[in-house]
Amino acid sequence: LEEHSTAMDGALECTQEEADTRMLLHVKHAIEARFKTVTIVADDTDVLIICLAFASELHADILMRCGTKNRTRLINIKSVAETIGVNVCKSLIGYHAFSGCDSVSAFAGLGKNKGFNLLLNSEQFQSTFTRLGENWELTESLCSELEKFTCKLYAARTSIASVNELRHFMWIAKKGMVESGQLPPCASTLRQHCLRANYQSAIWRRSLVAKPTTPCPDGHGWKLLETGELDIEWIVDEPAPQSILTFLSCKCRKSCKLPSCPCLSNGLKCTAECSLQTCANIVEDDELISQDS
Repeated sequence: LEEHSTAMDGALECTQEEADTRMLLHVKHAIEARFKTVTIVADDTDVLIICLAFASELHADILMRCGTKNRTRLINIKSVAETIGVNVCKSLIGYHAFSGCDSVSAFAGLGKNKGFNLLLNSEQFQSTFTRLGENWELTESLCSELEKFTCKLYAARTSIASVNELRHFMWIAKKGMVESGQLPPCASTLRQHCLRANYQSAIWRRSLVAKPTTPCPDGHGWKLLETGELDIEWIVDEPAPQSILTFLSCKCRKSCKLPSCPCLSNGLKCTAECSLQTCANIVEDDELISQDS
C-alpha cells in the first residue's frame, strides 16, 4: 500500500500553470485510486467546460459544487454531458475560448447564447470547435471555418463566408449608420483572435497531461516585447488603405492620450485633419514624404 501510494502521489507532479487544468489531474488521480464519485468545488465556468469536455473519458460520477455557504448547488457533470451529447461536449472547449474567456476577448455585443445555438444545430461547427486546440498551430482550413462561423454569428441567414465582405455588405445595408462594434472584425483581426483561441484551447485540451509541452504565446495572437512582457497582437495589417487613413482625425483638445484618442487607440498617427497639431503623435513631414514615395 505504501509503494502504491507513493506512485500515485508522483502522478500529481505536473507543470500545469492553471489551477483549472490541475483540478482535472486530481480528478483523474482520484479515479485511478478507485473512487467512484469525485466532487469539485469551483464557481468557474472554465472548470465546468473542461469537465464536460472530458466527461466521456473520466469514468466516475463527477459533481461540481458551486454557490455560497447558505446556497449550494451540485451539478452532475455526467448528467449534463448525456443531455447535450458527446460531440457538443468535445466542442465546448474550442467554443468557450473562441467566444470569450479570461485570456481571449469576446465579440462586442454578442453573448455566448447565440453562438451556442449555432453550435447545437450544426454538426459541422461542432467538428470545427472540436478541432480547435488539437494542435498548437492553426491551419488555414480551420481558420476559414471559424471565419464562416463568425459570419453566421453576425448574420445568421447569410451565405457570405468572408468577414471583410460581410463588413462591407452590412455597412451598405445600414447606409453607414452603424457603429464599428456592430460589425464583425476584419480578417486580420479575426485571425489573431483565432490564434489566441486555439492556444488557450490547446492548453485546456491537455488537462490530463501532467507535463505538457507548451510553446511560448509569442506568435499565437500575442507578441513578446523587448521588455520581456507579452502584449496582445490585435492586427498585423493596416486597418484601411493608406489613402483613407490620411483622412482620419481625432478631436482631442489638450493632449492626445490613451484611451480617449481614437488615433492612438488604433495605432495611427495624428494627421493634418486632427484638431490638435502640437501632440507627440502628429505625423512628421518626413514620414509623409516616405509614404508618398
